[in-house]
Amino acid sequence: MPLPYQDTIRVRLILLFRKSPVMTVGEAFEQLHKNGCQCTLQAVYKEFRSLIADNTVQKIGKAYMLNASWVLQLQKFSNQLVKSVFGEHAGPFLLASQGKKQVWTFNSLLELNDFWAHLDLYLVKISENKNVLAWNPHLWFFLFHVKAEEKFLRSLKMLGGQFCVIVGGNNFLNRIVVDFYHRNDVIHSYNPEPFQTKMDVYLNVVGDYVISVKLAKNVHQKMDDLYRSTKSMATISIPDITELFMREGQSKLTLEYNPKKADQIRRKFSRHFGEEF
Repeated sequence: MPLPYQDTIRVRLILLFRKSPVMTVGEAFEQLHKNGCQCTLQAVYKEFRSLIADNTVQKIGKAYMLNASWVLQLQKFSNQLVKSVFGEHAGPFLLASQGKKQVWTFNSLLELNDFWAHLDLYLVKISENKNVLAWNPHLWFFLFHVKAEEKFLRSLKMLGGQFCVIVGGNNFLNRIVVDFYHRNDVIHSYNPEPFQTKMDVYLNVVGDYVISVKLAKNVHQKMDDLYRSTKSMATISIPDITELFMREGQSKLTLEYNPKKADQIRRKFSRHFGEEF
């Protein structure tokens, strides 16, 4: 989980307690260096003294552990954030009502992808059906946004969700994601048959909600050409890809509450994979 000022010794020390509940200064110093933090032993002592003064860390003999009161306050704060993000006040802003649509426009594909993941997780949190069913003609988000995808899938698992995707083709750039899908228990298929007439739109179904993403026409064409022609990562032009992801065209994300449409798409997934979603 990224935190503000994560590169500071103070925050790095706190993060060490996730796996090591009790540590000496020497052990903490060793772990920091293993994680690439170049600091002195004196600097670690100094930070521990500061953490004790703030009641963040408790010293017991020569060892240190997180202060129980501070951890409980952090948990309270986290619970309040969860209620705020997934509460009734956020709903009207994000959710479409029966028969209506919410539409957002993005100039950057990376910004679009971040919001898309946020919306998926929000819908999973409020829905009884925790499956995210996705039709993706191209897996472009993995070219620049692998860490964001990993974070999304970890968050989805925390909510008890399952990701299932049908990919629009068995080409080189789509296939490089296979190992990632296996590591993260993603149900996937490279047979586009159920949606092969919809190569210009991306679909997600969560509960009774349908998310559709339509790339700008020029973006879709360049993305399609990229995925058709690329046989090796060495042939990809980073400047061209950066331009494509950051500045070209307006792409739209549409959210609709449509139980009938969601059920029709869900049935396609069930027939395709031979299991109920």
